[in-house]
Amino acid sequence: MRCLPLAVAPLALVLVSPQAGAQTSYPTVTRVEPAAIRRGTTAELTITCGGGNGGGDNIGGAFAVLCPGPGLSGEVLTSGPVEPASPRAKAKTQGRRRRGSGFAKVKLTVAPDAPLGPRELRVATPQGVSSVGLVVVVDDPVVTEANDRA
Repeated sequence: MRCLPLAVAPLALVLVSPQAGAQTSYPTVTRVEPAAIRRGTTAELTITCGGGNGGGDNIGGAFAVLCPGPGLSGEVLTSGPVEPASPRAKAKTQGRRRRGSGFAKVKLTVAPDAPLGPRELRVATPQGVSSVGLVVVVDDPVVTEANDRA
């Protein structure tokens, strides 16, 4: 009679394993561009997500930007897979994109009285809420470099 539970254990593992394979990961924020925004302005930001287990692919369908704390509000403009930036990068990947890379373009508005310093933001998707991304609220003008990927 003691052999029966040992014989059932492998069967239970086989029945449970398909459920484990069906799990999806939440989007993992890897970059926020630009990294700073001036108080009292509105800017378009690109939030890049990635992850070896499809964490960036899950950014598709993003529908909200979550900004805890006072003075920040945002909305999603578009989202999708990341394409290689240059023809050289396209040739290197031969039309394949990096697995798990995706982006969301968002419009972020900062109130004139918003607190200064680093602020958290997240993106809500059908697969779940992303990890934390940071943007710095500043009082000085923000200058964006023309080509920071060179």
